[in-house]
Amino acid sequence: MKISIVGAGASSLFCSYFLIKKGHSVDLYEKESTAFKKFLIAGKSGLNITNDEELDSFHYNYFENKDLFKGLLKDFSKEDTKAWLQELGIENFVGSSKKVFPKTFKAAGLIKKIKDYLEESNRFNLYLNHKLIDFDNEKLYFEDSSVKYDKAILALGGASWKKTGSDGQFLSIFTSKNIKVNEFKPSNCGFISNIKSEKRIPIKNAVFSFMDKSIRAEALITEYGIEGGAIYPLSSYIRSNLDKSLYIDFYPDKSVEKIIDEFNALSNKLSYSNKLKKVFPFDKDLFEVIKRSLTKDEYLNFNKYLMTIKSFRVEIKRPVDIDQAISTSGGVCFTQLEDDFSLKEYSNIYLTGEMLDWEAPTGGFLIQGCFSISYRIIHALSLLYSM
Repeated sequence: MKISIVGAGASSLFCSYFLIKKGHSVDLYEKESTAFKKFLIAGKSGLNITNDEELDSFHYNYFENKDLFKGLLKDFSKEDTKAWLQELGIENFVGSSKKVFPKTFKAAGLIKKIKDYLEESNRFNLYLNHKLIDFDNEKLYFEDSSVKYDKAILALGGASWKKTGSDGQFLSIFTSKNIKVNEFKPSNCGFISNIKSEKRIPIKNAVFSFMDKSIRAEALITEYGIEGGAIYPLSSYIRSNLDKSLYIDFYPDKSVEKIIDEFNALSNKLSYSNKLKKVFPFDKDLFEVIKRSLTKDEYLNFNKYLMTIKSFRVEIKRPVDIDQAISTSGGVCFTQLEDDFSLKEYSNIYLTGEMLDWEAPTGGFLIQGCFSISYRIIHALSLLYSM
């Protein structure tokens, strides 16, 4: 059976591989002149292919859709992703924060490995410069052509990184058909805040807390506010609660009492500023950011300064613009889909990946979600054609 896939990203690469493996033929259509652009750029410096978090808690990284993903991850889990890499001949390893990386391949190498497999099958065709503008129960309509399909998978991406072709404009196709969608919003993103710096200042080994959520990681103070590995997993909560503040414990390994004892033990011959630098060996630029947040009296009051270090308040104004975000929330609502991710009104069309209304942190969770959704579709098609 020939299956048409629209959108050349991580989800479609996954679908193409497993559909070819199961004996199907695949025609893959991409609107850009180059395939897999976002996947290539995202994995240029190192590709997180999944995460090694415990299976019992993995699904909690999908927020309000955690129950849906609990089932999806049972069908295709992090262990299945690792096994797939092994099948491709790609060793993997667990890095910091339990991120799983291909051992010798970045995104370009992984994509080449899969493309070589697809092309060797003689049942795979890639068509570039094909922008989808509509579909019905029989055809997919592109700007300059149309094709009949038996089954189609749409993997049209999110709405960030427009330079890769991921602009979210396809939502208009669905709204014109009265298929419910939610507008795209930035996810895994930085935030405009009351602290900023012309230099990019790292915050290392701190605890970041927002409402009842806390994470120990690193972040960056930027020219507009704050971003980084500690902020991205919290971005969904922050985006929905902009009236709340983010708090940073810059010195989580020492209690208030221990720090006071260390300060009092220092020689009185040292100036107050030098005592602070002895007790808190921060980067000098970070030291200045903290100092600027205080009045002179607050700075000279050690107890007040200490409380600031242990609970530094960051006022959030808004997320960065959507095109600066790593990923997006929003898209076609799950209520418009059957359990196999086919559209209720167009049963021969399946949707996968970031074009659907869900989100997850970076670090392997987002791409694992794409794989798990796609596997459900592949399984459904395999059952259908085995009858």
